[in-house]
Amino acid sequence: MTNHVIRAARQLTIALAFVIAIALGAACGVLFVYAGDLPQISALDDQALPTISRIYATDNKVIGEFATERRVIVRYDQIPPVLRNAIVAAEDSGFFTHIGLSIPSIVVALIRDIIKRELYAGGSTLSQQLARQLFLTLEKTWERKIKEAILAIQIEKRYTKEEIFTMYCNKMYFGHGAHGVEQASRLYFDKSAKDLNLEEAALIAGILQGNVRQSPYVNMRAAVWRRNYTLQRMADEGFITHAQADASKKKPIVTRGGLQRPDSPAPYFVEEVRQALEAEYGAKQLYENGLQVHTSLDLELQEAATQALGAGLARLNKGRKDPAVEGAVLALHNDTGQVLAMVGGSDFDRTKFNRAVQAKRQIGSTFKPIVYTAAVDRGYTARSQLKDEPVWYMVGPGQPLYAPENYDHQYEGVVTLRRAIEQSRNVPTVGLMHDLGPRQVADYARRLGFASEVRPYLSSALGSSEATLLEVVNAFSVFPNQGVRMQPYSVLRIADRSGSVLQENRPEPHAAIRADTAYVMLSLLQGVTARGTAARASSLGWPLGGKTGTTNDYTDAWMVGFDPDITVGVWVGYDAKKKLGASMTGSVAALPIWLDVMKAHVARHKGQPKPAFASPGNIVFVQLDNGVREAFIAGTQPGAAFGETGG
Repeated sequence: MTNHVIRAARQLTIALAFVIAIALGAACGVLFVYAGDLPQISALDDQALPTISRIYATDNKVIGEFATERRVIVRYDQIPPVLRNAIVAAEDSGFFTHIGLSIPSIVVALIRDIIKRELYAGGSTLSQQLARQLFLTLEKTWERKIKEAILAIQIEKRYTKEEIFTMYCNKMYFGHGAHGVEQASRLYFDKSAKDLNLEEAALIAGILQGNVRQSPYVNMRAAVWRRNYTLQRMADEGFITHAQADASKKKPIVTRGGLQRPDSPAPYFVEEVRQALEAEYGAKQLYENGLQVHTSLDLELQEAATQALGAGLARLNKGRKDPAVEGAVLALHNDTGQVLAMVGGSDFDRTKFNRAVQAKRQIGSTFKPIVYTAAVDRGYTARSQLKDEPVWYMVGPGQPLYAPENYDHQYEGVVTLRRAIEQSRNVPTVGLMHDLGPRQVADYARRLGFASEVRPYLSSALGSSEATLLEVVNAFSVFPNQGVRMQPYSVLRIADRSGSVLQENRPEPHAAIRADTAYVMLSLLQGVTARGTAARASSLGWPLGGKTGTTNDYTDAWMVGFDPDITVGVWVGYDAKKKLGASMTGSVAALPIWLDVMKAHVARHKGQPKPAFASPGNIVFVQLDNGVREAFIAGTQPGAAFGETGG
């Protein structure tokens, strides 16, 4: 009897050893088949999950975001214990003790698959889920499950539990475009993950498997069920008491985030920055690598410009058969060239076309200061005499005579240079262009920053050439900046996700005209806002200068002006070349918008001393009989040895 027992035991041992050998052989075979086809886990050492690139205004408020996956990376210590416990309880209670696989869960899942004769999801540890999300597909096959298990073990061997948990929390998808626990917290509760309470943490953990299907924004009943499931699991695992779980289950889910992301306060500006970033760094860097882009945008001035343009266009479009009048506003900082505000149209969602930088329009009378700059640089003064009378010019063989007319179709005989620019007289300006030479004036336009072609024709004196609002504003900013043109720029600094600075921009000055010439022009343009076509600006009681602009056929209306700190330009017109209407001059259509922007700018300096325009040392001031305190370049003032130039 005893021999039979011993013999049976020996046979059973041999059989068991044989089964174990077969199992080990099969396991080795599986490893041999799949191991060589698996990705290298070490690649995770340098892998950076896609995260959000953000655009900031000067006050560090976010004005734009770009991402393929909306994610904010967090460290392990930034994940609160209540959320860690909730995730572990709901998804993998043995996470901190197993080696990457949960054998009991695998056995249960295997039995269920055999009974159902179908491969079901479930039983995966956090490590397996992470392996699947990082390296594999979601297809339900034995091959994927085997690879997933092997990868999970490899991940566990290479990384600590805290590192694995952090990767998991940053990688997983929580619905509605939110990746990672931090973005999920902001989406559902408008707060950082570190500030989640028990019920909120339980919801975040609970919807991991179903995300959108169990989102409170889609199916509140399912969301409540999953949250309560997580609370119960937390109680069962000892993370909270059953009394706490029961009390929390009775509370409603209150979301405070939202699916609707807030609109950018400066969409045209942000799009301009986006295009520049993509051209410089490429789409992958922009949309996945979490760039931190600090810009020059002044959010208060931007909001004022947006409101001013909106109100102005609403007024202009009221009662029109074709209420499609558009406009643009642009503001530059005089001393640096930084773009402070940019509104490229009435509705960014309707059209992305940026009229502040892309639209080339006839600039009308806003070109006249360029003509007068050339004249002052050649010795003309504010008191120089110019003819304002009918005149005809030969412009070329076989061409009809060119006969400029004034806006009011009247002539004043002889006028001073100051009156000609203040009242925007066409005939004297064309005569000045003729005397100076169109090519010489066109050269001054280039020096002042016009990249668009200014044709060397007499008609260019009245703004027949086309330019962008940015070009015109940049040119005008030279006058309050003592003749120095600053290269416009919007991006101050760019850092990568780790904070390393990739790019830092500095003001880029270009000597355009002499400082004394610039100051005389500034003084002349102050007259425009005090007594001329922009005289309404004098109501602000602020040091200002500027020029209105109107094209001969009333298709474009302009106002560009400055104070000692900023230069602001406004353009108004139809996108297609179409008349705005009779009397729709720059003073009527564009100036009111400009005034609203400047009112907001001036209001910010309430209670502070008024800024002043700095004058060069060789500027001489003379009090004239008409009460004007006139500025002259030394040697050109009345009674000076060298006298004056001009009629």
